[in-house]
Amino acid sequence: MTERFEIVPPFREYETRDSFVSRLAALNQMVSVVDMARLLGESNDRSNIEPRFLRFAAMAGIDPSRFDRHSPKPGYGHAMLGDHKVHTTQVWKLQARYCPKCVVEDVEKGSGPIGARTFQRFWWLWTAIEKCPDHGCDMAVADDVKRSFAPDLCAFVSQNFPRILAIATAAQATCAHPLDVYLRGRLTGENEALELLDNLPPAYLIRLCEAVGRDAITKTGGSQTLEPAHMRVGFELLARGRARFLAHLESNARKFDKGRGLTRNAKYGRIYSLMTKEIADPVWAPIRELLWVDACNTLPLAPGEEFLGYHLEKRLVHSLHTASQQYGVHPKTIMKMLNSDVLSPEAVHRSSYHSTVFPADKIQELLNKVQSSASTSQVREKLGLTHQAITAFRRAGYLSTVDAGSAFGESRPRYVTKDVDAIVANLEACRVGRIRGAFRPFLTVFKWGRMRTADAYRLMLEGKIASVRKAGEARFDKLYIDYWDVLRELSINSVDGISLKETSKLLNVSILNVRSLIEYGFLVPGERIRKFGYNPVAYLKKEDVLEFKKKFGGMTGIANDLGVAVALVSRVIKAAKIEPLYPATRVQGKRAESRMFDRQKVVDAVTAFKAG
Repeated sequence: MTERFEIVPPFREYETRDSFVSRLAALNQMVSVVDMARLLGESNDRSNIEPRFLRFAAMAGIDPSRFDRHSPKPGYGHAMLGDHKVHTTQVWKLQARYCPKCVVEDVEKGSGPIGARTFQRFWWLWTAIEKCPDHGCDMAVADDVKRSFAPDLCAFVSQNFPRILAIATAAQATCAHPLDVYLRGRLTGENEALELLDNLPPAYLIRLCEAVGRDAITKTGGSQTLEPAHMRVGFELLARGRARFLAHLESNARKFDKGRGLTRNAKYGRIYSLMTKEIADPVWAPIRELLWVDACNTLPLAPGEEFLGYHLEKRLVHSLHTASQQYGVHPKTIMKMLNSDVLSPEAVHRSSYHSTVFPADKIQELLNKVQSSASTSQVREKLGLTHQAITAFRRAGYLSTVDAGSAFGESRPRYVTKDVDAIVANLEACRVGRIRGAFRPFLTVFKWGRMRTADAYRLMLEGKIASVRKAGEARFDKLYIDYWDVLRELSINSVDGISLKETSKLLNVSILNVRSLIEYGFLVPGERIRKFGYNPVAYLKKEDVLEFKKKFGGMTGIANDLGVAVALVSRVIKAAKIEPLYPATRVQGKRAESRMFDRQKVVDAVTAFKAG
């Protein structure tokens, strides 16, 4: 042979240099590359692969640099494949790896020696691409003996084409997996844009997909040994984009929460472990930042806490436990506040009791109020009031409560501290001196003066009731007020009208009847003009009651006025079919209200009965 090949195969896009040398040998009627090298006096040792190729390229008149981008170049722990770093363990070096359907299509469409009709695409070398991106079938590997030099695809195809044809026929052609298509696109620069993965080198991308997929498969009870399945599941999750991927992490972590609370390891799993291990690698910076921003908004990180090299300056999220620790409020109380829609439902993430988290700024104002408020027992200790008097002060507006939904109901309210302090300041302003004369204890004013404590306090502030307190702490149990001032205020505010009980006596009916007359509008009560007392009573004008009595009455009152028996009046009303003013339905114990009628109709009926 001369120093120049007579027949040179055309250059194929994406072809590796080993594939070109293999086609070169096949076109020149060589059984294999080994035989061609032996005839040319070249050694087939691994150390001679590079010099041997340069000689073959020069003899073929081909620029050897044309194959640099599509042929793996060794590096420290990695190989360069299509301008990308790929881990050396994922590059198939010593045997021909191929797609059987692609090979069969090449042979059927080409001409010349069978082996020379096909060529090796450089992405076939990457074992991360498990299936052919074009046909969706499994990649195949030549089963010849491993050599210490580059694989000879054309020689293998020439000697084993019937078997390759059988494999291709039996292979199921399906849609290629998105991961295989994307990885080939990354090598060729024709990939679909994916926001989470495009900035990661392929070697990093594979590690991230494996970590994400392993967590997803493990948590759903899948196998922990199928690495290709891990990569595919992880890629499908990462390809959804940032928002949907983070939503998956959130839901997955809460789905398998065992009540221990949502932690960084529980939420991010192997991704967090991977980022912790590679914390100094700047390539992972976008992923670390993604997890950091998400953790700030979903995990109850404390100010100053470290997360993947970042440090939190201000808390953004609270859990029940962290909020309880910071504000001194019991976790169950905070949960009641959340259940009362203090925050909008979409702002609260609930899973188990311990995994409930919520925005810190949304509840900060309310928890600050609760933290600075006082319980009923604390108010009682501070002011020296009874529980009943505290309730009266609250209803009168002197003590306001913190609105926290069902967390603090009517039975256990929380009082605003500034209101308590204002009352203490008013008590401190009272004169300090000896208790003598007509001064009596403030807390027993209702017992000896029939005046409510809240009313007495109001009149005291207005200067209408004199007060004096003992030296020492300013409390109501050490306060005394003037007896005669209380009586004077009671006489000034005397009632004008008659009570319900007095009305029932005047009409000769029960109080049940009076309440029904008010309910049905026959009697209209005036203003509740009684100023003092825990249970103010409604009063009626006496002239209105007397006017009503002239027109209406019960059977007993009408019978007494006519001087006849009640039984006679009842029989006449029944015979004349006189309807009552309203349905008598009120019952109190064993007593029921009596019926009331139009007085004139009953009188006329009785008179007619006597005349007939």
